[in-house]
Amino acid sequence: MTDAETYRLNDRYARDEGTVFMTGIQALARLPIEQLRVDRRNGLNTAAFAAGYPGSPLGGLDGALAAAAREASDLPIELRPSVNEEYAATAVDLIRGYEHIKLANVERFRARVAELTSS
Repeated sequence: MTDAETYRLNDRYARDEGTVFMTGIQALARLPIEQLRVDRRNGLNTAAFAAGYPGSPLGGLDGALAAAAREASDLPIELRPSVNEEYAATAVDLIRGYEHIKLANVERFRARVAELTSS
């Protein structure tokens, strides 16, 4: 069978080789999937987070991201639809703040372990 005979619409998000057909918005939606796949191959445990709102300049991206997340259900992709731009930005800031706190705690923990083990 040829690629044309076996091609399915969800290949735009699922296929790892060969030709796929997609719009620009669908290509943007595929980026988190590709990054997570690269991270998995490199032994990293990462996740993707996106916040959007209807009427954004990239209208349709939220729907394309949701479709991509459904096709890659094995990957941790978290989508947070928002009412407007301010709420979407707040959602991203909350995640960034949480990650910063976690990182600060890890660094304090490592410093304390180093302190205790150096004696």
